Amino acid sequence: MVKNVKIHLLYTVTALFWFSTYIYSPVLPTYIKSLGASYLMVGLILGCYGVGQLVFRVPIGIISDRLGKRKIFISLGFLSLVISSAGLYLYDQPMLILVFRSFSGVASAFWVIFTVLYSSYFDESEATKAVGILNAFCNGGILLGLVSGGFIVDGFGVRATFFVSLIIAAIGLLLSFGISEKKLERKPAQVKELLTVVREGNFQTVAAIGVICQFVSFATIYGFTPVVAKNLGASEFQIAMLTALSAVPGVIGSALSGSFFARKLGERRTIIYGLIISAASCCIIPFSHNLAMLSVSQLLGGFGTGTVFPLLMGLSIQNVPGDKRATAMGVFQAIYGLGMFMGPTVVGALTDGIGIKWGFITIGAVALAGIFVAMQYKQERVNSGEKAGTGLNLK
Repeated sequence: MVKNVKIHLLYTVTALFWFSTYIYSPVLPTYIKSLGASYLMVGLILGCYGVGQLVFRVPIGIISDRLGKRKIFISLGFLSLVISSAGLYLYDQPMLILVFRSFSGVASAFWVIFTVLYSSYFDESEATKAVGILNAFCNGGILLGLVSGGFIVDGFGVRATFFVSLIIAAIGLLLSFGISEKKLERKPAQVKELLTVVREGNFQTVAAIGVICQFVSFATIYGFTPVVAKNLGASEFQIAMLTALSAVPGVIGSALSGSFFARKLGERRTIIYGLIISAASCCIIPFSHNLAMLSVSQLLGGFGTGTVFPLLMGLSIQNVPGDKRATAMGVFQAIYGLGMFMGPTVVGALTDGIGIKWGFITIGAVALAGIFVAMQYKQERVNSGEKAGTGLNLK
C-alpha cells in the first residue's frame, strides 16, 4: 500500500512536470516573433532549452549519485520550472525571455533523476519495463499540456499559459516534498568511465543520430512550423492543436518501433526509413499552402521521429555493461541536447538570411544526412531483456 502511494505520487509529479514544461511550447515561437525579435533570436530562445540539458544533465547525475539523494533534485527541477515560468509571465523583452527560457532547459536536465528514483522502487529485473510506465505519464503530461495550452490561449491569451505553467510547477514543487526515497549506495561515474561509455560499440553512431533527430524536431515541431502556420492565418488555438497532432503518430511509432519495426526490418533499416519520413515532412512544410498540408507534415514528422528516437534510447545502452548503463543513458541524453540547440538556432539564422523555405529544406537535408550516419551502425545481437529499453522516449 505504501509503495503504491509512493509510485502514484511520482506519477503525478511526472505528469505535472511535463505539463508545465510544454503547455506554452506551441505558441512560444510566434509570441517571441510578435515582440519584434529576429528569427535568429527566436531560434536562440527556443534552442537554449537544449543547452541546459547539454551542460547540466551529466553533472546532475554524478552529484546525485555522490550524495545518494534523489528527492532534493526533483524539487530543484520544479524550482527551475517555477523560475522559468514566472520570468516568462512577468517580462516580455526577448533577451530576458532567453534567460528565463534557459531555466526550463535546466529543469529538464533533472528528468534523469525521476527515472533513477522510480527504478529504485522496483527490483532490478523489473526496472527497465517499469520505466516505460513512467514514460507514459511523461508523454501524457506533454500531450495534455499541448491541448490545454490551446484552449487557454484561445480564451485568455498567450501569457495565460505562462501563468498556468507557473501554478502547475508550484503545485509540483509542493508535492515533490512528499516523495520518499531510500539512501542509495551507488558509485558516482568518473570521467574515465564516461569516456569508456562513449567508445562502447555503436554509441557514437547512435548519439550522432540522436542529435540529428532532436535537431529536426526542435527546428520544426517545436520550432518554426508554428511560424509557418501563423503565416497561413492559423489562430493560436489551431497552432497548439497542430503541435499536439504530431504527438499522436509519435506515440504509435514509439509503440511499434522496437516491438515490430526493429524485428521485421532490423534496427538500421528502421532508423533509415524513419529519417526518410522525417526528411519528407520537412520538405513539405515550406510548400504547404494551407493548414491541411501542414497537418500532413506534422503527422509524418511525428511518426518519423517517434519511430526512430525511442529505438535510439534503447540502442544507446545496448550491450553496454549493466553497471555502466545509467551513465551511458545520461551521456546520450546530454549529447542530444546539442541537437535541441542547433536545430532552431541554425534555422533561425538561415531564415533571417535567405528565407524560411531554405531553412526547412536545410532541415530535410540534415535528416537525409542522418541516413549516411545510420549506415555506419553495426547490427549487434542482444537478448530480449535488453530490447526492453527501446520503449523509452525520454525528454
